[in-house]
Amino acid sequence: MKNIINYLRKEQTKEHNIPKIKVGDTVYIKSRYCKSNPKYNVFSGCCISKKNKLFNTKVLIRGQINKQFIEKEYPIHSHLIEQIKVYPNTKFKYHKAKLYYKRKTS
Repeated sequence: MKNIINYLRKEQTKEHNIPKIKVGDTVYIKSRYCKSNPKYNVFSGCCISKKNKLFNTKVLIRGQINKQFIEKEYPIHSHLIEQIKVYPNTKFKYHKAKLYYKRKTS
């Protein structure tokens, strides 16, 4: 059973070039929100948490739009995501898995 799951995971990840995202990195995501006409939504911000569950890996990103902070959760293996860019954080080294305390500071 494990061999089948590992095989499917490798086949699924071959199709996408998904960069490795760590908590604390700045992430730029370009996603499609209309299936018929290609309309794109661009969102960038700090990665607060990452939930790993085989193909349901999700990333919670906190960004700022019009002077308000917004959190969005993106499934990484979604077919609606066109592009992911990761800018690693070099100033600070975070030792926690979840950065929920950043909600209070900003």
